[in-house]
Amino acid sequence: MNMTDVELRQRLQTSEYNEGLLLIKWINSLDVVERLSDPGLASVPSGQCLLQSAPWAIYRNTPMVAAAAANMMTASLFIAERTEVDTILSLAVKHPSYKQMAVILRLSVSNDVLRACSTSTRKMLAHHLVNAIGRGLKSNGMVHIRGPIVTAHPVTNQQLYRRDCWLEETVQGKVRHQEVLFTYGY
Repeated sequence: MNMTDVELRQRLQTSEYNEGLLLIKWINSLDVVERLSDPGLASVPSGQCLLQSAPWAIYRNTPMVAAAAANMMTASLFIAERTEVDTILSLAVKHPSYKQMAVILRLSVSNDVLRACSTSTRKMLAHHLVNAIGRGLKSNGMVHIRGPIVTAHPVTNQQLYRRDCWLEETVQGKVRHQEVLFTYGY
């Protein structure tokens, strides 16, 4: 079965078996927040799993004992890719409907934000990452955590370098939503 990540996300969210709710519950767990607030996140190599959930039983219209092993779902959060500018966090699920892990979400995070966040802003960044993953699961677009930004001063038109971290949601290449999350670094 070949489905796009958007189709898989929609299928999990609309399932009568609560897979989407189980996934959101895991993403909002303290374990995920703690792992995403780790200062070493900026140096984790691509391809490495950050965290994997315990298996959840997905009960369908089958006897529970006979199908318990076949009806398990797990989720994994890993570093899919690193470029000079961004780190791509991916969320994948292993579901009874498909045989392999399926990536259902890719979240682009600015390396500058990952490297420059102070210890005091790490927890806040982790909560924003969790919220961005949740937003991405509900969206049919792409969600990004961006920063820094070069802006023009409103009066002098002089270029200013601001270390703002902001969330951006795009659908088919057009910005649907953009909000400043916090200011980081010095």
